[in-house]
Amino acid sequence: MGWKKDANGKMVFTNDGFGYKNNPEKGNIANPEMLDTFVPLSTSSGTKEDPSDVPVDESLKPVGTKPMIEWSKFTDGTLKEQSGGTAGAITGEPYISYGTLSDGTPNPRSIVVLPTTGWIGPETGGGVRQIRKDYDGESGFYVQDLDSAVQEYINRILPSDILSYKFKLQDFYAGGQGGKDFAVSIETNPQDKDLGFAKAVKKALQALSIDNFKRGVSIAEAKKVNPAYNATGELYDFEGFVRSRNPLPAKVTESTRSSQLTTEQDALREFYRTVQEYVGDPLLVDELDKLAKQYVKDLRAAETDPSRISRSTSTTNQTGTKRTGTSVSFSQLDNVDRLEMRIKLITKGSAAAKSTGIKLVDPTKLQDAGGKIGNYYTDLTEYSYKTGIKLSPETLLSKVSEMNKPGGSIEEQQRTLMQASKLKYKALAPYIDAGIMPGDFIADLAAIKARELDLNAGQVNIFDEDIQKGITGDTLLGPEDFTNLVRKNPNWRYGSTANNLAAQFINSISTTFGKIG
Repeated sequence: MGWKKDANGKMVFTNDGFGYKNNPEKGNIANPEMLDTFVPLSTSSGTKEDPSDVPVDESLKPVGTKPMIEWSKFTDGTLKEQSGGTAGAITGEPYISYGTLSDGTPNPRSIVVLPTTGWIGPETGGGVRQIRKDYDGESGFYVQDLDSAVQEYINRILPSDILSYKFKLQDFYAGGQGGKDFAVSIETNPQDKDLGFAKAVKKALQALSIDNFKRGVSIAEAKKVNPAYNATGELYDFEGFVRSRNPLPAKVTESTRSSQLTTEQDALREFYRTVQEYVGDPLLVDELDKLAKQYVKDLRAAETDPSRISRSTSTTNQTGTKRTGTSVSFSQLDNVDRLEMRIKLITKGSAAAKSTGIKLVDPTKLQDAGGKIGNYYTDLTEYSYKTGIKLSPETLLSKVSEMNKPGGSIEEQQRTLMQASKLKYKALAPYIDAGIMPGDFIADLAAIKARELDLNAGQVNIFDEDIQKGITGDTLLGPEDFTNLVRKNPNWRYGSTANNLAAQFINSISTTFGKIG
């Protein structure tokens, strides 16, 4: 109701349709002409309709985890890419929906699309399929409500890897890598609630699902042409998606140092690769898996050492003419230091991991395994015989370990043995400088000893006691002196040479004095 001018310009109290006459004096009198359209508020004390009794559209409920191999769902409208965020999604960001409402419109809830971690088994009833590790079939996909997936995947991340994930996902934070959310997040203890990180994970899962949807469409089209097309490995899982992220370069600030921590997965992979390359047979390494995990711990401790952490502060003046940044960065160990750490664990073991590495392994097994350590062991053993410097298996393995460290080489160890050889075999020093090793001198001496004691020449090496007496000292023994030396051996009297000499002596006496008898 209200005052308005009529056609003659006279102010009248008009009926606006709420059921009252145009009567300024009795404006509260009901207008009979409008009663059919007027619905007064109920003043009845009867039972009111309970809103909770109104049926709920079941398709609006959160989507549970549903493993599937029906790739046609990517093209038949079951799974759809929507242009803007809605229930459970990041506002303004594209998202994937699953199914439709009862009225046929797309379900507004945002879901994630991820690959299954195993094979999709046959239906167990009611259209339900199970993810099974032992089923020889095709890897499929599953959909899950976005909100429930966020906390589930955060819970899967090891506390030691949280910081690495934050740096990988920094572009998914509100405000990006230079925003407040990221700055607060990297200072937050992994055990504390981190809303900024949760939002970043949510945005990453939503972006991952968009990517997987597009891949799913391609797979569905491929299966139309070739039903046997195997899609295993074509969809991103969350961990793979995170690893593939390369954050945009940071804005230029007063701090230019940037880096990130090594993830556990990357550290384990490089440790196992080193074992394969340097040992050959992983079974030769005592408590291999424990040793690998110890490497992860040692590497993390080194990378998070306070001396390797860089911090700077960010401020912007009111005019916006000067900007500095707040950052925390960690300096990774370079490849040389990391390799040295791995070689040390492999060759010497670790008390913390209760592993002896390969320290107690029979060297011949290392040689047979074909790794770098076994090959170097063979080469150094041969050079040890050549220079006449005897090394115990433990010492040999230690030197091999040094050779395998960054900067080490077999040439360095050979020079060390050659210097030791010059000090031990003084009479041979000039020859050693000329490249003629002690092992090259013993052939004639070895032949003399083999002849005098009825031995195989191959049984006599440079470390033989008599050979050592013949070539050590300030002078070398000549053939005659060395022969006399060998004949002092108690075993010489039982040899054929001694018998022949005795026979010759008897013949000589017989010739001189005549035969007896």
